[in-house]
Amino acid sequence: MVEGRDIGTVVFPAARLKVFLTASDHERARRRQLDEEASARAVGVDDVRSALAQRDALDSGRAVSPLRPADDAIKIDTTKRAVDDVVAELVERARTVGIG
Repeated sequence: MVEGRDIGTVVFPAARLKVFLTASDHERARRRQLDEEASARAVGVDDVRSALAQRDALDSGRAVSPLRPADDAIKIDTTKRAVDDVVAELVERARTVGIG
């Protein structure tokens, strides 16, 4: 498994399984803030949300390999889902295309 903002569109465009994980802006900021706190860096969730929005805008608007799901990617909204649930879905989808 490989992750990145242009993996399915640029790096491995012929991959048998492409997944584009999403979550609400609030949930992404909340998760990132927890990561920051775990690394002993204090930052407010609004500051994190702003930084994520800025990065998304830059990455989505760039000319070379912009942030976007591949046309054939499976889009999964993880906002209200547990990690184990998402992993189980990914494993099942991989099995359906003969991976693993």
